[in-house]
Amino acid sequence: WSSDVCSSDLIIPYQLPPNLTSLNLARNNFSGNLPYSISAMGSLNYLNVSHNSLSQSIQDIFANLSLATLDLSLNNFS
Repeated sequence: WSSDVCSSDLIIPYQLPPNLTSLNLARNNFSGNLPYSISAMGSLNYLNVSHNSLSQSIQDIFANLSLATLDLSLNNFS
């Protein structure tokens, strides 16, 4: 018997609340792309999506944010 959840990766919801100040999505086995709605989260100052299986080209998604902490480590970003 095995409780391996790697075969059914999770996806971050497309629409996130725009007024969050802190978002920790680390170690959740998320795959796919970060939702572009993150770029509209003007109050966000902490974002941690480390230790997932996210993969995309990081472009202008963070251009309008003033993050004090951003952790993208241990993913498959390009």
